[in-house]
Amino acid sequence: MYETYASSPENVCGKEIDQDLLNSVNLAEYLHRNSLTEKPLSSTHLDGYSLIPLRVPDGQYLNFGWVENFYDYSQGYALPKQYIDGNFYKLWLNTNVGFALCYKDSPNAMIGLDLDWGNEILIKQIQGVIAYKDNVGSGKRHSRGLAPLDWRKLMVELSEDIADRLGFIKTAIESAKTVSSSPQNRFMSPERAKDIYDETASRLGYTMEPDGYWHRRIA
Repeated sequence: MYETYASSPENVCGKEIDQDLLNSVNLAEYLHRNSLTEKPLSSTHLDGYSLIPLRVPDGQYLNFGWVENFYDYSQGYALPKQYIDGNFYKLWLNTNVGFALCYKDSPNAMIGLDLDWGNEILIKQIQGVIAYKDNVGSGKRHSRGLAPLDWRKLMVELSEDIADRLGFIKTAIESAKTVSSSPQNRFMSPERAKDIYDETASRLGYTMEPDGYWHRRIA
């Protein structure tokens, strides 16, 4: 079992990431753009992908925690429950909202977003997802939908699209330095953080600014 943490009921900015917003994104276009295959992804393959919103349950006091709908809660603890695809997931958000890329209903990658950053969205988390066959974390089942994709670039571009639809003019990304200094990422090595955050941000045209974060204007 895992001790629970959760978010304030809503973001200060009053904006949210819901299913209607995610459905408005042209996911197929981004999948084509970020395909690593020589041939275009087939319509059947494309139809297997979807986006779902992620959030931490309301009613508690911290802006991070276990993701709603993936856990049962009892006496202040969270225990992974079976998801609709039959698997179990240990999904933790470093902020209170985000979204996941699914393939055939199975979460394959996730993004954690901070919407309370003035005129920009902060990407706090870029992470692949592992499925398990039971709620104690045995029998790892790795994602099948990420292999043909430049998935980190895809997830950042999707975040930029969402930021634009919500009226933000900039996006920011955590740096290896800011990630490594957070207690939530205490198990991530500086080298791993650099690979995930610094290298992704740099190749997508983000600029490191004095505050220690990567920034890029989108509007």
